[in-house]
Formats: sequence, structure tokens, C-alpha cells
Amino acid sequence: MKNTILKQYLSLLQSYFTDQQDIEMALHKANEIGRKALENGLGVLDMVEINQEVLYRTLCPQRSLEECWQIINATEMFFKESLASFEMTHRGYQEANTELRQLNQTLEQKVVERTQALHESEKKYRLLIETMNDGLCVVDENRLITFINHKIFDMLGYSQQELLGSPITRYFDAVNQDIVTKQLTKHQQGETPSYEIEWTRKDGRKVPTILSPSTIFDAEGHFKGSFAVITDITERKRAEKALRKERASLAQRVKERTAELSHANAGLARAARLKDEFLANMSHELRTPLNAVLTLSEILEEQAFGPLNEKQFNYIREITKSGHHLLSLINDILDLSKIEAGKLELQLGWIAVEDICQTSLSFIKQLASNKRLKIYTQFDGTITTIQA
Repeated sequence: MKNTILKQYLSLLQSYFTDQQDIEMALHKANEIGRKALENGLGVLDMVEINQEVLYRTLCPQRSLEECWQIINATEMFFKESLASFEMTHRGYQEANTELRQLNQTLEQKVVERTQALHESEKKYRLLIETMNDGLCVVDENRLITFINHKIFDMLGYSQQELLGSPITRYFDAVNQDIVTKQLTKHQQGETPSYEIEWTRKDGRKVPTILSPSTIFDAEGHFKGSFAVITDITERKRAEKALRKERASLAQRVKERTAELSHANAGLARAARLKDEFLANMSHELRTPLNAVLTLSEILEEQAFGPLNEKQFNYIREITKSGHHLLSLINDILDLSKIEAGKLELQLGWIAVEDICQTSLSFIKQLASNKRLKIYTQFDGTITTIQA
């Protein structure tokens, strides 16, 4: 291609001098030659080399000084015109390059600002993660620990270097290893239920926790790991244990108290039974002689064995009345026992006040007479009966 351009360039220069072409037409052809050279990948240095070769070949034949100057001027003029396309392209490159540099500077500034903002955001969230009350742990698809916050260090007693990159199952006993392995398998299927699990500290102590996991998938839906918020429930477990102990103690105390009450109730039942037996025996023992007294007093009151004077008759009548009253008291005592057993209901009725008072006074008249005391009674005529 370079030789072709050279021949066209040489032919244009020769034709210009021999055929006396129009200068505008010649310059147009020179511009076309330069444009073709640019389109075919030739550079400015190639055009300089072509121009020198054309000038050399044209000047080689014997020429006059004037002809040489004409050839040199024409060659220079054609050369400048042939470089027009290169100049425009180079200027476009310069303008594009300037604009590109400006865009790059703007982009770099935005990148710096964005990087700074991301750094501040990362710093803020890292501070939040490091100061949170719960632990945070991230594992990859191979179940290796890739991130942990300081709460985990305090919880397990290991250093960051010991934990990072190690398999998470290392920090559980056999029973809890089985639990966490099953849960991690569920994570690969997108299942993330919360669950309780017990970690083993570096010193061998157990740490009960609740894990609240979430899964990590890439844009194509491939499982890349999971992370979990880990809550230490040692204090809660301790409180639950204390509560269970207190409940057991309370249940034992209730059991003991119930046994005591049962024993007391048995004693009360035995006492009530003995009381009933006593009342039954007492009523029988009292009624038997009392019935004999009442029978004899009633016979005497009827004067079956002979006449009685007034004083004797009054004594016999008082004996009979007192005997019936005593029998009534015995029946009342038995009724009270029935009331306690729920076998008798009280019924209210109207009774004469004077009769109650006279009956009560009859028990103390003889005592008062023995002490030479006199008893006087006075009743309110407006109150004759009461309900009892």
C-alpha cells in the first residue's frame, strides 16, 4: 500500500507540471491521497518518507534552479494538503483525549468520594457489629468461619486467629455437632429456622445459645454460606433452672403441708367421731336415770301413792319441769351434733319471752333460797314473743 501511495503521489506531482493542472484540482487529489493513506493505516512518518522519496525522484534529473524551487514549493504544498486528514484526525484525538481526561478526572473524583463513603459506611457498620450484645458469625459453603465479632471471642474464649478459617463444627461436642451439621445442611436448601445449641468454650465450659441464621446466595443462586446472630442465654438457663428448683421445692412443701393437713384432718375426724360417740353414750347414760326421775315425779304429781300438801306438790312439779328441761337440753346437744354433721336444719319459730325467762329462773330459785336471796321479775308488756 505504501508503494501505491508513493506512485500516486509521484504521478500527481509530474502531471501538475507537465499537464499544467488547476491548483485546486491538484490539491484536492493530494488530499484524497492523504485520506486513502490514513484509511489504509499509514502514519505521518510514512507520509514524510513518501514525500522525501517523491522529491528525490523529481529532483534527480537535471533541472534548473528555478525548476527545482518550483518542484520543492509544489511538493511542500501537496505534502501539507495530504496531511490534512492526519491533522484533523490528530486534532480529534486530542479533543477526545482532553474530554476523556476530564471524564477520567470526574470519574476518579467520584470513585474517591464513593470509596470514602463506603469506607465511612463500613466503619460505622463494623462498629455497630463489634459493639452489639449478640455474637455474629459468618461461614462459607465449606463451613469454615470467615468472620466473627468480638462478642464471639468473649463467649468462646478463643482468639481471632484461632477461630478464622477453622471449621465451625470444632466448637461443639458430639451431640451438638450433629445438631449444627443438620442445620447447615438445611441452610443449603434455603431453610433458616432458629434453634438452640450449646457451644464448648476453650476452657471446656458449655455456653447455651440461640442461633438465628440467614443464608448467602450469589446472583446465579449458588449457595455461598450463611451467617447467624448468636444470643447467649446462659442467664436465662440459670434463671429457668432456679425456677424449676423453686417449683420443685414448692411442690415438696405443698406435699408436706398436704400430708400435715391430711394427718390433722384425720385427727379431727377421729375427734369428731369420738365426740359423737361420747354424746351418744352421754345421752343414753343421762336419759336412763332421767326417765326414771320423770316417771316417778309424774306419778307423785298425780298423787298415785296418796295426797300431797301444797308445798310437796310444788316441789314435785318443779322436779318434773326441771327434768323435762334437762331432757330438752340433752336433745338440743344431740341436735347441735346433727347440725355439725349437716343432718339437721335450724327452723325459726315464735316463742314466749316470759316462758323462757321463768324456765331459766326456776334453775336458780333454789340456789337463791339457800342463800336467803329473793328474786324479783318484771316483764315488758310490749314484748311478748320473739323469733328464735
